[in-house]
Amino acid sequence: MNTIPTHEEYWDRYAPREDSREERSPFKKVHTDICWREIDRHLGGVKTVLDVGAGSGRFSLPLARRGFEVVHFDISTQMIQVAQKKAVCVHLGDWRANCRGKR
Repeated sequence: MNTIPTHEEYWDRYAPREDSREERSPFKKVHTDICWREIDRHLGGVKTVLDVGAGSGRFSLPLARRGFEVVHFDISTQMIQVAQKKAVCVHLGDWRANCRGKR
């Protein structure tokens, strides 16, 4: 019998492939570009950013590199780990990541 994975299980399994989504789908690249345009429009006067559903850090890591204090929040422990590894690679030592606990 097939069981339906929880949201956390689904994204934990997807984490290793998350960063290649834009390479596999031009629609995802367009979506990301549109998101960036909207994010940039609303950053005036902002110092802290809460990125919910932050995945592997597509938005939170570049924002942290730009000097924002970022709280990266995701349901998937594996996504958090991917983002933390990427943060180390780009020398974001004080970058914080939080993961919602299990119910």
